[in-house]
Amino acid sequence: MTYRLKLFLQHLLAFSFRFKEMLRGNTVLARKIVGISRILLGKKVYISENVRLVSEKGGRISIGDGSKVGTVSILEDRGGFIEIGRNSAINSFSVLYGHGGLTIGNNVIAATHLIIVPSG
Repeated sequence: MTYRLKLFLQHLLAFSFRFKEMLRGNTVLARKIVGISRILLGKKVYISENVRLVSEKGGRISIGDGSKVGTVSILEDRGGFIEIGRNSAINSFSVLYGHGGLTIGNNVIAATHLIIVPSG
């Protein structure tokens, strides 16, 4: 498969994911989405622009109802998991890795430039 075809298919999958989530009442403006089948969004979730959602094989990312992820944030499960509860906000320029497992509860507001690297 050529590089251009692979890139086109990635964009097509990301578009279909955004469209499906829009129909569910979510807003997904993320720049990069990898591992779409392992990313679970609740209702009325807002993913801002230039966010990277990357879910590797064996991992998962789950974002609860009414939660928001700010601009230029990175969520990478690295084979583990990231769970964000309901009505929580991960503010801009934050980095969350999930290789050791990361759970953020309900009604949490995380500061800008937050970096969490859980130990395995």
